[in-house]
Amino acid sequence: MEKDSCYKILIDGIVQGIGFRPFIYNLAVEYKLKGYVKNTLKGVEILVKGEEDKIRAFIEDIKIRKPSLSVIRTLHYEKVFCDNNFEAFHIVPSESLNEKSIFILPDIGICDNCIEDFHNIKSPFYKYPFLTCTNCGPRYSIIERYPYDRINTTMNDFIMCERCDRDYKDIHSRRFHAETISCSKCGPAYSLLDENLNELKIEDMWSFINHKIKEGKIVAVKGIGGYHLVLDAKNIEAIKALRKRKKRDRKPFALLMKDIETIQKYCYINEVEKSLLESPSKPILLLRKKKTILEQEEDLISGNSPYYGVMLPYTPVHFLLMTECDILICTSANVSGEPIVFREEELDRLRGIADYFLIHNRRVLRFVEDSVLKVSQLPGRTLKIFYRKSRGYAPLTLFLSKKANKSIIGMGSDLKSTISLLKEDVLIQSQYLGDLADYESYEAYTRCHNDLQDIFMFTPDVYVCDLHPAYLSRSFTESKAKKGNVYYVQHHKAHIASVLLENNWFEDNVLGVALDGTGYGEDGQIWGGEIFFGSLKKELKRLGGISYLKFPFGDKAVKDPERTFLAYFLQAGVDIESIKKELVSIDERSFSIMKNIVDRATIYASSTGRLFDAVSYLLGFRKKISYEGEAAIELENLIYLISDGTDFSNIYTSEFLIEDGRVTLDTRTILRHVFRDFVDKVNLSEISLRFHSSLVSGICKIIENYAYKFGVKKVVLSGGSFQNQFLLYHFFRILESKGFQVAINEYSPPNDACISIGQCGYIAFNEN
Repeated sequence: MEKDSCYKILIDGIVQGIGFRPFIYNLAVEYKLKGYVKNTLKGVEILVKGEEDKIRAFIEDIKIRKPSLSVIRTLHYEKVFCDNNFEAFHIVPSESLNEKSIFILPDIGICDNCIEDFHNIKSPFYKYPFLTCTNCGPRYSIIERYPYDRINTTMNDFIMCERCDRDYKDIHSRRFHAETISCSKCGPAYSLLDENLNELKIEDMWSFINHKIKEGKIVAVKGIGGYHLVLDAKNIEAIKALRKRKKRDRKPFALLMKDIETIQKYCYINEVEKSLLESPSKPILLLRKKKTILEQEEDLISGNSPYYGVMLPYTPVHFLLMTECDILICTSANVSGEPIVFREEELDRLRGIADYFLIHNRRVLRFVEDSVLKVSQLPGRTLKIFYRKSRGYAPLTLFLSKKANKSIIGMGSDLKSTISLLKEDVLIQSQYLGDLADYESYEAYTRCHNDLQDIFMFTPDVYVCDLHPAYLSRSFTESKAKKGNVYYVQHHKAHIASVLLENNWFEDNVLGVALDGTGYGEDGQIWGGEIFFGSLKKELKRLGGISYLKFPFGDKAVKDPERTFLAYFLQAGVDIESIKKELVSIDERSFSIMKNIVDRATIYASSTGRLFDAVSYLLGFRKKISYEGEAAIELENLIYLISDGTDFSNIYTSEFLIEDGRVTLDTRTILRHVFRDFVDKVNLSEISLRFHSSLVSGICKIIENYAYKFGVKKVVLSGGSFQNQFLLYHFFRILESKGFQVAINEYSPPNDACISIGQCGYIAFNEN
């Protein structure tokens, strides 16, 4: 009889926290192999003893039959000597080594099998709000340290009962080595508090709270990554109360819908969108409205937006909250502008907003908000664009095709802040952290800086931050980094670099288009409509974009588009008396003062966002900004009153300028055309369509000119303005029709959340 062979196998990648060891165990038993499998800080280590051909087949089957949530980055195996006469195959406890691994799964939505258990009256997990298995449940929000074992999570606060312990050890159970396993006897539990945070003792808590939601009450509910505010989406008075209490005047609310059938009643949905909604990540998805939920003139849920932000239940507690309502508003529990509440000591922040509080006693270690995506159907391709990346996606690893020679931490931007880590060929991005001007968001940002390094056991060689001298992220970085190991990357260069890194375009020369609201320029001016040429390897050189206009009002104008309108249209050479007629809140004296400020200004902006603000004000948005990008969003929404967004006609004649050697689109000419159409009483939606089309057409002409000059065939797009579906669609349509290979952020949002990634890439691979 031939002597048994022995092989050691090391698997690196996303292979922990998803039932990988139980999978290996059952596969080894199937092949009648002996040995062990264990988690280590290198990855998953396997030692198998048995017949040579069976071991070979076993290794191939690992690659083919691996758990769907796993990503095998590398699989190394070698024949070794082993004198241990194993009697069987075992899962052994995880090992603590000095080697460092940085692969952790995000929080995963409830799987179909657990949904069946939840609704099965014969199941021991019937209607249990913390039901989970190896294929679903919390990960990132509850892990304290690596590796991912129960002892290293907040589930260690709960001792398994005898039945759960049996399931945990049962190789035939779906909960075999499920680190989050628990039941109503041994696991976390919910309790109910009133508006004053006093506990209520109610026999049937779930029936009580469902009745209160139906009545129109607002409930703060602790979920996987923090608290949500939950209320009946069909109760007009409840929605009005929420907007008033939350200080959220117009920004759309997210909706939790009971099932796909309910979604199809109110939204158009295709197979790609359906698949994404039902995926383990279970994000909020922006879907085109089919009909409004509320039968009234004004849509209190999402205003003039053609979309609803919709998600399916992703945790068992959602099913418990939907016995009387098939649609709930489910929005982050916070005051607008602040991060989501995730700890009980923060509940005072929600007093005066919520009528009741549903809390549980499992600790949440880091807040994780819901991810928001939009499926964009472009000519010849489908893109999944992030608006916010968090639960279900962060901190998923991006594996690169080239190694960096130093460990880098990218500290991101002050708006839509994130933090990214780059070690060798592995990139990790944090969850969305908020806007740092808010104190609570800044505190969350500083915690995340420490938390990421602790949980991933990461020590940066260098820090990278934004060039803006007044950014809090920059001052924080300078306070933490050692002298000499801080690098500064201009905001829009980081935008372009993020796309290059995501696509593994290290040496390719590209033309990069960065369109957004604000970024501190290398010349001290405000950038935001930029075209670059270069690569990650060499440099990114600013070649053109949108022309400069004086912008003297700073952050006040960002909140008040009336000021931007005044500044921009005065410079466009439009009749002054006509401008005065369109200003809502300015008297003659104030007008004269502000005109003088504009005339004498030395601060200039090439900002796409401010250009949109000025035009949006003229075409009817005469309010203070209540959330970032609101005026631009309303300007885009005008298009969809007359078009599905694929129209592209009646483009204004483009003119171009040479500014400091750069070719720029003359925005003054476009503004004059817009104002003339407005005075001539052209339909406002038609004007918006012409304005959008002219902007796209003009920038694409500059790109074509430079592409011919430099022989470039790749174009990358980034910046928050590309969350505008019209811009996204037509930039791709025009450029791809010209033979360009076009890319945009897909691992991260194209808004400022991607800045931390670009900072890492620009410093890691730049040879200058």
